[in-house]
Amino acid sequence: NLELSGTLNMVSDQVNAKLLVTLPVTNNLPLAALLVGGPAAGGAMFLLNKLIGDQVSRFASVQYSIQGPWNDPRITFDKPFEKN
Repeated sequence: NLELSGTLNMVSDQVNAKLLVTLPVTNNLPLAALLVGGPAAGGAMFLLNKLIGDQVSRFASVQYSIQGPWNDPRITFDKPFEKN
């Protein structure tokens, strides 16, 4: 998952934005549990994902700052665990 927020100045070709990258850690767990453990395990993982999936995805996310001209922006690591 990629979430970009900020400003793009088309007059001066500048960008000032934050990029939040979240890895899909919990999306494939129910399918993997279904394949390995059968329908009961797949169902249990599906429910668990719905209950605590947001907390897990919070710990699988990082935020970057993107600033500068469009042709050579400066991308810097901002902070981990930023998903709200």
